Amino acid sequence: MKQMLTTKTLDAMPPATAKRYEVRDQKVNGLHVRVSTTGAKVFYTLVRPNGARRRIKIGPYTVVSLADARRRAMEIARDVELGEFDKPSEVPEASADTLGEMIPKFIELHAKPNTKDWKRTESVLHKFDGLKDRPIDQIQRQDGLCCTNRVRDSSRESSVVAGMHEQTHTPDLQDQKLASLQ
Repeated sequence: MKQMLTTKTLDAMPPATAKRYEVRDQKVNGLHVRVSTTGAKVFYTLVRPNGARRRIKIGPYTVVSLADARRRAMEIARDVELGEFDKPSEVPEASADTLGEMIPKFIELHAKPNTKDWKRTESVLHKFDGLKDRPIDQIQRQDGLCCTNRVRDSSRESSVVAGMHEQTHTPDLQDQKLASLQ
């Protein structure tokens, strides 16, 4: 369905009954909002880079305003037309964080706010001191198990380390939370 999206119409959209539905914006070509059964509304845009149709997530409605979603959809469409979409960035990627850098971030961003027993988690992670200088993306589960062989409950501890990268590897959220801590 296509209609002129406004904040009023977005707020009035009911949750989907059985399956999510989409409403396309009349003002910006390709922009649409998906409404889920929970009532969550997420902006997407459809583009065709190199002839292949792609749906690109812009963000959830309350986090991303309608005006920002329209602007971002137009920027993406512009990049596709100019052939700049999906080009590798010319800026070299920063090297991966080491385990020693990730543990304090994990404790501050995830363990303290979400776990009552965060000090125990922190003490468990100290058992991985032998891996602190290694980049986090090069550490495998077997490396974590080596450090915890003498501990009876090694599966919990290695799963903490394995899940730590997933919990803290959201660069935008991570940068925002770190900036607020400083």
